[in-house]
Amino acid sequence: MGYQIFPGVYTTIKDESFYTQPLPGAIGFMCIFSEKGPDNTVRMCTSPQDLINTYGKGNSALYGQGWYVAMQYVGILGNLYLVRVLPSDATFSVLCLKRTQADVDEDGENEDILTQITPSSGLVSKANMQTLINNNDAHVIFYPVGRGAWYNNLSIKLTPALDYEDAYVLDIYQSITGSTIPVLIESYTVSFNPDATDVSNESMFVENVLEKYSDTLRCMVSPTITATEASTWMFEHAFTTWVGMSGGNDGTMYDANGKLDWSVAQTDMANAYAGLVTNPMTGEMCEEITDPDCLLFSIVFDGGYPTAVKDRIVDLCEIRTDCMALLDNGDNSRPQNAITARQQSHNYQTYLAALYECYTKIYDTFTGKYVWMTPMYHVARAFARTERDYNIWWPFAGLTRGICNGIKELRYRLVGGYKDSFKLNQINPIMRWSNGGDCIWGNWTCQSRPSALQNIHVVLCLLYIKRVLEWNLKYFVYDLNDRYTWEIIKDNVNKFLGDMKTNRALEWYKVNVFATDYDKKLNRCQVQVDLQVTGAIEVISITLAVH
Repeated sequence: MGYQIFPGVYTTIKDESFYTQPLPGAIGFMCIFSEKGPDNTVRMCTSPQDLINTYGKGNSALYGQGWYVAMQYVGILGNLYLVRVLPSDATFSVLCLKRTQADVDEDGENEDILTQITPSSGLVSKANMQTLINNNDAHVIFYPVGRGAWYNNLSIKLTPALDYEDAYVLDIYQSITGSTIPVLIESYTVSFNPDATDVSNESMFVENVLEKYSDTLRCMVSPTITATEASTWMFEHAFTTWVGMSGGNDGTMYDANGKLDWSVAQTDMANAYAGLVTNPMTGEMCEEITDPDCLLFSIVFDGGYPTAVKDRIVDLCEIRTDCMALLDNGDNSRPQNAITARQQSHNYQTYLAALYECYTKIYDTFTGKYVWMTPMYHVARAFARTERDYNIWWPFAGLTRGICNGIKELRYRLVGGYKDSFKLNQINPIMRWSNGGDCIWGNWTCQSRPSALQNIHVVLCLLYIKRVLEWNLKYFVYDLNDRYTWEIIKDNVNKFLGDMKTNRALEWYKVNVFATDYDKKLNRCQVQVDLQVTGAIEVISITLAVH
């Protein structure tokens, strides 16, 4: 701060009001198969209606059970990052228009018209469309927000607009099962002139309008179309009625019977959890999934996926070190099979993952059938409900917070010595109680080494503290490394942990902030926190002394 030497009164405002900002306790992440939606890209899903509108409805035979797990979570907490996964050979449904000439009005002179063409091969990326445009094989391409066969249900109609010159009304229709007439779902007034604007000076260029307002459709226009072409070309010529989009398919996801082929699909799903799928719009991989500085989430859900996918989920959590994996142990018919699966297929030794059993029969309202569903269906809901009604450091297990509703049948009942075996193998079961209903009856991570980190709620609490401190203390990077700064850091960490202790998360804590002479040479400051997370009751011993 410079010194003022000319006579006068000078004021400096200094902000000493810094405080530690709490963060959301739970933000989920999951990869799914679905009938529609943006694919191979991360998107935040905020509600059940958002899930249905964006990704369609669930069908476990066609898309697996991940969609149902996501529905259970977003039905309570509206903060789930989703990736709709498609293989690299899936294609876009498109409507391609190419400029040609014809004597439409029979006046002896040809007019410039646009007619529909069919690409010679499927378009797997936006780059393929750009190639068509660059080679003048197409001048306008309408395409959806994602790839897949579902988008073949869309159709488009262009009619000249009455309110604007050289503008068109773009109607987007969707085919409905049982009806020969599609339903209008979106409508916009657009222009093919890149410089066209409406009365409020908003762009009317079709690319900009659809990018900004449409949840369904996008457009690519050749740069050869300027204001002159937009005024003289007859863009509406191909649209005597609505014209269907075509060419979309889901790639090599399905077998000959139209069912999801996990022998092929598991590779794509595993790559998605590793951030190794390519966004067809940008051509870039989803590398932000593995970087906590790019994407913040605390829980990663399994969706009844094969072991190869579960391995990737655990890898993701161990790479990021800021989130926990909740997994099922596969579909096992007996307790002994579950123990074998844990010891051989899912022998994870980490506190950043937890395993659940068993599959349960529930009624699927979207298909009207009873289906055997992964335990993650119930785990996702119990976790979300506990975070909403209690806090991230409360166990989502037991007859209060671990209740599992809607179960018609358990795959098996856990009885006898298998109960102890499940505990010793860190398998969290769903139990059926004659006087309490069905509930999650375990709070154990996959770590077999005895320690506090064998408890799920302890790990979730520690990850939350880690996340909050890292988020807030970055504001002190490049401050002076002296006692004044250390005291500010210590005071704020103490206040944050004190609030958590008040809310029963911690038994005790101790904070020390310092820098040794060697630390100072490395431009490093150390924040050491010793604490004990409040434990959970697992055993209640009753002694009846009769006198």
